Amino acid sequence: MSQIYYHWRKTTKYYHIHLQPNLFGGISVIRSWGGINSNKSGHKITMCDSEEQVDEVVVATIKRRKARGYLPC
Repeated sequence: MSQIYYHWRKTTKYYHIHLQPNLFGGISVIRSWGGINSNKSGHKITMCDSEEQVDEVVVATIKRRKARGYLPC
């Protein structure tokens, strides 16, 4: 599996999802967010055992980003 990225942006905020294989045979979903021109940021890593779990996390995140007004880059 190659690395996959998803990007969203508002006028002053950003949100990224990065999918990456981990050493345990699963997939890590790395979500990072922050403010543009700001020191406020964060990240969260979710370990998934199957691609179905990855799909659930990504779809739920996409719905949340759209509901909060983020636009895909």
